[in-house]
Amino acid sequence: MRMNKDLHLLEKSIRNGDFVHARRIIELNMKLFTTLEIRKQLSMEALTLLNLVVQFNDSSKNEVYSRKTKLIIEYINNLARNGDFTSLKRYVLFHAELLSNPQIYKLLNADAKVFIPPPEQDN
Repeated sequence: MRMNKDLHLLEKSIRNGDFVHARRIIELNMKLFTTLEIRKQLSMEALTLLNLVVQFNDSSKNEVYSRKTKLIIEYINNLARNGDFTSLKRYVLFHAELLSNPQIYKLLNADAKVFIPPPEQDN
């Protein structure tokens, strides 16, 4: 059963100190791990990590963004902060579809918002 495999992999990753892999397992199976039956089966270490990941993702109005999306936003913010306009333009054009989401646009810092126009709102 997939649920038991994910539980086993999560516990094994935490036991080995591979928190990056454990976080990825949690993010990919967020609905599964937030159910009461599954939470009862987790060790204290796994439950603590689960609570941290849930709390981190809840800070953005219950929108769960993948690690890849968060890294893209962070990189765009760093490019804008450092004034690397050529790379910023190229990177923004490459990720135009992602940045067309108003929720993603809100996560950009003020420097990035100066160079990137806000997405159009559907009326």
